[in-house]
Amino acid sequence: MNSKVIELSEKELHQLRNIQMMIFKDIQYVCEKNGLTCMLGGGSVLGAIRHGGFIPWDDDMDLNMYRDDYNKFIELFDKEFPDKYELFVPDGKHRVSNLFLKVSLKGTLLQEAHENDFMKKGVSIDVFPIENASNNSFIRKIKGIFANLYKYVAISTFLNQSKLENNPYYNSDTLVEKITSFVVKATGKLLSFRSYEVWYNKYDKFVQLNKKTSYVTVPTGRKQYNGEIQPSSVYFPVYETKFEDISVKIPHDYDTYLSNLYGDYMEIPPVEKREKHYYTVLDFGKYTTLSK
Repeated sequence: MNSKVIELSEKELHQLRNIQMMIFKDIQYVCEKNGLTCMLGGGSVLGAIRHGGFIPWDDDMDLNMYRDDYNKFIELFDKEFPDKYELFVPDGKHRVSNLFLKVSLKGTLLQEAHENDFMKKGVSIDVFPIENASNNSFIRKIKGIFANLYKYVAISTFLNQSKLENNPYYNSDTLVEKITSFVVKATGKLLSFRSYEVWYNKYDKFVQLNKKTSYVTVPTGRKQYNGEIQPSSVYFPVYETKFEDISVKIPHDYDTYLSNLYGDYMEIPPVEKREKHYYTVLDFGKYTTLSK
């Protein structure tokens, strides 16, 4: 593995964002063509509201899609751009790298510092499914607990089978981290009688609820199943705003949405608390000179 850690220069950051905007526009095109709803999620919503586009120090885009549209999109996007993109998603039909969909641009490579060559991907956009959640608060909480256990099992087996020894899950500076690392490794070894793809697919099916309810959640979001539960009215009907130079959709009640994820989201965090990504492989291929 290449051990040199790359922090993006301003030029590389600009190029990366241009490529991500191209990917997003292709995603948006397929959704609008087929009557699907795709909205920004997580830090991309924060960027749209607080900065009018990308968070100045950020370098990725996150999207949310209601499960029904999410499933349709995967099949439709594959047909629309079979040669331009590769989809990574736990559905039993594609390669699996995460518990959610990644739309990866072929001909590029982008590898984060905690990854290795086990699963090479290009410049990508993450798409998180919005799931129905039970109207019963007790059932929601119980399902959330089991969803987190399933998620833990899936990630543990992935780390074991992909040999990602430098992953943050394996960092062991404190006693708690040492114990966590030991448990993750032991769990991964114990449950690797099945491939991580099987566990990822099982998790993906478990978090789904195939009936319309008054609550939704994003189980693979930053606050996990229970922490992401909101009335469906927080998301729908979607609200339109600007992101950089284009019109985008975001959750209807974006104030509630962002407050749940970030607290006082309009406050600029100090430099030491800003989320940043570091890479060991960076190759934009023929898209190096892509401009807006």
